[in-house]
Amino acid sequence: MSDYTKQSLRNVKLGENTRMADFVNLYECEVGDNSRIGAFVEVQKNAKIGKNVKVSSHTFICEGVTIEDDVFVGHNVSFINDKYPRATANGALQTEADWECIPTLVKKGASIGTSSTVLCGVTIGANAIVGAGSVVTRDVPDNAVVAGVPARFIRSVEPQPAATGPLPVPFLDLKAQYRSIKSEIQPVVTKVLESCSFVLGEEVAAFEREFAAYQQADHGIAVNTGTSALHLALLSAGIGPGDEVITTPFTFVATVAAIVYTGARPVFVDIDPVTLTIDPSRIEAAITPNTKAIVPVHIHGQAADMDAIMEVARFYELTVIEDACQAHGAEYKGRRVGSIGSLGCFSFYPGKNLGAYGEGGMVITNDRKHAATIRMLRDWGAENKYLHTLRGYNYRMEGLQGAILRVKLRHLENWTNARRTIARRYDELLEGSGVAIPRQMPFNRHVYHIYAVRVPQRDAFQKAMTAQGIQTGIHYPIPVHLQPAHADLGYKAGDFPHAEAAAAEVLSLPMFAELTPAQQDLVVSAVREVAEVQGLVKQGPGTGDQEPVKQVSGSGDQEPVKDFDFTVP
Repeated sequence: MSDYTKQSLRNVKLGENTRMADFVNLYECEVGDNSRIGAFVEVQKNAKIGKNVKVSSHTFICEGVTIEDDVFVGHNVSFINDKYPRATANGALQTEADWECIPTLVKKGASIGTSSTVLCGVTIGANAIVGAGSVVTRDVPDNAVVAGVPARFIRSVEPQPAATGPLPVPFLDLKAQYRSIKSEIQPVVTKVLESCSFVLGEEVAAFEREFAAYQQADHGIAVNTGTSALHLALLSAGIGPGDEVITTPFTFVATVAAIVYTGARPVFVDIDPVTLTIDPSRIEAAITPNTKAIVPVHIHGQAADMDAIMEVARFYELTVIEDACQAHGAEYKGRRVGSIGSLGCFSFYPGKNLGAYGEGGMVITNDRKHAATIRMLRDWGAENKYLHTLRGYNYRMEGLQGAILRVKLRHLENWTNARRTIARRYDELLEGSGVAIPRQMPFNRHVYHIYAVRVPQRDAFQKAMTAQGIQTGIHYPIPVHLQPAHADLGYKAGDFPHAEAAAAEVLSLPMFAELTPAQQDLVVSAVREVAEVQGLVKQGPGTGDQEPVKQVSGSGDQEPVKDFDFTVP
């Protein structure tokens, strides 16, 4: 705590391990143990703040406000303690005799979003969530989500256990997703167990048809992993020893591993620094007489520039195999990814937008011959039982995964819309924060498998986020051309500067369809606080205004909150 901050605390009862930022103004109030008060916060006399509370910057907590334990208060939140803050009911100027302090209560575990206003005399219930920008004019029930002007009931949330420290936000919450579909999952699992159709079978065949149709393709061939899907797609395209396959170094290593499995050589092309996908303008320079295919990666859920890629491929008679392992439902100019090139490959790893309860993958294609070849290759190259026409593999999907994925596919569009709404909200709330946000191309439908911001000193930034209870990821910290496993390819640092810069700066924020506004507010608050500490935001002299050092524009407009009755069903 700086000397300036100490001088701004007058007759304040502070708990143990409570931290204060600079430029706070607290007097004759109480703050409990393990709480955090952000910059430019004012807390007036007789206000009470409990334990494990976080109050973000530029917030005003007036006399008469009681905030219980484990509460989160976002940036620029204002509490009002008088029915007529500036005038009497008849419009006359208020006198001291007219003034009445009306108490306000925020119960244990509640969260209040950024730029909200809380009028006097209301109670915000335990574990309730107030959306950003709301005006709370009446009591909020326990476990309710409210938003709007005035705040209206949106839905209920399950009661959460009280926090004992920083409020954690997971990077991914598969348990929340499972709880939402548990009643649908259990019957299909029982059905497969009773049928004993454990490998391929009717459920897998049905999933193949349904997923191929969803991705606008004629054929789907289910396999055991996304890596297997890429491997078989390359083999079906005739890729083998002596061939070269062009791809991006900014991807998960499986993209390159599948090429190496065939005996071919991966040839890298740098990425577009904005989309992080392969830069089509650089592909032609990498083509040699040995080049046989291009594998664009729809990274993080954003489609690569397929028109430009297909134009080069047609001119040089190259096969295009789309790595869509992170892009279920993503679109390029109205077409679903995976159906644009000759073959498209998907992963159903549990953390993907459409994830199995184990491993899974699929190849989609509009070519009947490719489909027939891949069906044989995944099952030991068998044309019929014990008749092996090709040298194949054991890449078959399990029946349980097919059944589970059929259930989850029915929810995928809603989950995708939720991710896109969360991404738009991140875009808005992180504006001016000093971090560079991902940009959606206007001709794309980004599905936000990953919401990756870019920050200098990324590793220190991530460590600071972890200290605030926010789990983040890095996708990916080392480009493939610099991985020790592929040192034999002969690339060196500096060969692909855009990919290397992205690998040094990307930080993936929590992103999943069940992410609540309160959780997202915690993430945004942490990002802004860490960015300010690291000097990514310049403070306006004497004003507290923030000016970002660098910012990339975001993706689209926020959908309006629907007008619901403010009652709990």
